[in-house]
Amino acid sequence: MPVPAPNLYPPFNIVRLSHVEFAVTDLARSRAFYVDTLGLQVTDEDADCIYLRAMEERGHHCIVLRQSDEASARDLGFKVFSEEDLDRAAQFFKGRGLPVEWVERPFQSAPSAPGTPSARRWSSTPAWTGCRQSTRNMRSTGA
Repeated sequence: MPVPAPNLYPPFNIVRLSHVEFAVTDLARSRAFYVDTLGLQVTDEDADCIYLRAMEERGHHCIVLRQSDEASARDLGFKVFSEEDLDRAAQFFKGRGLPVEWVERPFQSAPSAPGTPSARRWSSTPAWTGCRQSTRNMRSTGA
């Protein structure tokens, strides 16, 4: 299978993956795998949720494990290059008839976290989130 040609001029500029949230049916076993087997660090946890990051990750976390009755990938976040790219992403999804909303969260995938500044982000649930490190967040369902 040939490698697809790169899109050098995308509608908005994604810099890298930001985070992913997994719904897991056994939080303890998932913790053992990600922490003990893969070596990720726990940055925060409670009875229902564990925030993890790799050794060189700058952010609070890159993986969230959340207890659930059904296993799934709930949220996939991307860092975008600029504030303008957030606006272009919103227009991109609106143009495809997908709902877009701006949401306030203390950090990616978290409804609350002690000591973490709030950021305005765009995200699509469960598809993906676009955000600049400390600015805005937007949500769009579908994609």
